[in-house]
Amino acid sequence: MTAAATRYHRPEGLEEALALLDRHGSDAKALAGGQSLIPMMSAGFLAPGHLVDLNHLPGLYGVAVENGTVRIGALVRHADLEHASAGLAAAAPLLPAAAPWISHEAVRNRGTFVGSLVHADPSAEWPAVALATGASILLVRSGGERWVRACELFLGPLESDVEPVELAVEVRLPAAPPRTGASVRELAYRSGDYAVVGVAAQVSLDQTGAIAEARVALFGVDATPVRPRDAESALLAAGPAAVDEAAALAAAAAVNPSSDATASAGYRREMVAVFFRRAVRQALERAAAQRG
Repeated sequence: MTAAATRYHRPEGLEEALALLDRHGSDAKALAGGQSLIPMMSAGFLAPGHLVDLNHLPGLYGVAVENGTVRIGALVRHADLEHASAGLAAAAPLLPAAAPWISHEAVRNRGTFVGSLVHADPSAEWPAVALATGASILLVRSGGERWVRACELFLGPLESDVEPVELAVEVRLPAAPPRTGASVRELAYRSGDYAVVGVAAQVSLDQTGAIAEARVALFGVDATPVRPRDAESALLAAGPAAVDEAAALAAAAAVNPSSDATASAGYRREMVAVFFRRAVRQALERAAAQRG
């Protein structure tokens, strides 16, 4: 077999990049971190005729916390969020909590937060974080733009609501309130592997120590990340005493796991409850420490 030729493009501005995508449509792929795209091309799963390199575009780097909103540019790397400043970690504690779980250091130095969302792997950490935090993603094309909420972005395994002529250029998520703790816990058989089961949890306490907000997302257990609303409601209603009840609700009703070479569906469902308890309890401990 002979690999199809791929033409490399290095646009110097966003409009030029969008024009290339508009011209070539589904035969073009945008290149940012490339930590999923390039391996898929190497394995023969993808053979785009055109690669549009975004790494030289101005305005797509940087993270900012402004007016109660966290803004993350399309070229922000996993490692940038892993080593977040104190201000960013306070505003979005799930970011530094999740980043160390992603693959290995070399991948975290190149891969991008926004690219992971577009890739929409149901076992990946960032889609779950985006879902739990209520993030929104800005998609632009030649002549227009639209915002898509994380709860509407993920359509299925490796499928997101991003059209071939669109680029995801920014993510915004609401800053966490004071007295918030976050935790990501997951089951993987080797360091750096994708999660067999994972839970991202962010819990905020009020001034009395009661749970004021609970945001949880499960990953690796369905075609997309899942937010277990009934489990969150149980935590809000009964507080830390309801962690076991909430974990059972998450495992029983919120997920639709499948069996594969790594785990059976039944085992995954059991592990949802285990890792839900671990993540939520650690998030509660971290929130309580801030309150203290």
